[in-house]
Order: sequence, then C-alpha cells, then structure tokens
Amino acid sequence: MEGERLERAAQIVACATRAVFGTMLGLDPRPQPAFCNLTPLGASELTAMIGLAGGQMGSVSIHCTRDQGAAFTAGLMGSEPGKESDDEVRDALGEIINMIAGNVKTALAEAHAAPVEISLPTVILSETSSVRVQAQSSAVVPFECARGRFSVELVLTGLR
Repeated sequence: MEGERLERAAQIVACATRAVFGTMLGLDPRPQPAFCNLTPLGASELTAMIGLAGGQMGSVSIHCTRDQGAAFTAGLMGSEPGKESDDEVRDALGEIINMIAGNVKTALAEAHAAPVEISLPTVILSETSSVRVQAQSSAVVPFECARGRFSVELVLTGLR
C-alpha cells in the first residue's frame, strides 16, 4: 500500500478504533505508526475479523492477547476482569470488531461513494493462531492503551 493510501487507511482504522474503545470500554488507545503488511502478523492468541464486500472488499481484524480480550470483555460488560469465560471473550471481541468494522464501512463508503457491506464476525482464540488474507494492500495500526499493545488491521483486496 503506497504512502497516501496507507495513511488514509490508518486514519480510518485509528478513528474507528478510538471511537469504539472510548465509548464502549472507557479506554483511550493511542495509535502508533501504521505499517503495510502483506504477510501474517505472527501468532496472536485472539483474532476477531469481519469481511468487507461491495465498493471495497477485504477485512477488518483486531489482534490481541487472551488477557487483553478478557479485560476488553470486562470493560464491555461493566464487570471486574478475571471471571470471563472463553465464550464471553469470543462474543465480546466479535462485538468489538463488529463496531469497529461498522465505522470503517461508513468511512470507506463515504470515501468511495459506493456501498460497503460487512459480514458476521469470525473469532479465533488459540495460543498460536495466525491469520492471513490474500490482499493487494494491508494497513496495520498498533495501539497502546492501559491494557497493553494490540493491533487493528484493514486489508483491502480490491482497490477501487
């Protein structure tokens, strides 16, 4: 992904992620410099992703540790961290990526004057999961927050 497109994708991801985390979790994640990535990010304990179709095709995903996912779940549920089941963590991360993808969908549709649809979330919870989507371009935005470092990735398979 060339510089201008990477920067625009990173802005979309940063705005969407900060809005969801601020509103729903009471966290203020600070975006770090984005990078283009056409290879798997490496092992991640928790990955939640949603597909994009229509005017832009690809996916939006969040990658974090199981502990971060549990803390995000507690924040979303308004409970104390530490008692979340794997199913609750999967459900919460599916909802978080759904909200982030909804914001990304709106921004992409406005930028390209074409409708964008999103799929249902897929959530992978494994000690060594690695996800790769074949893509023409990918922007990864790392974030720092009170719960540590996590990343959100926007993959576009068909640039339009």
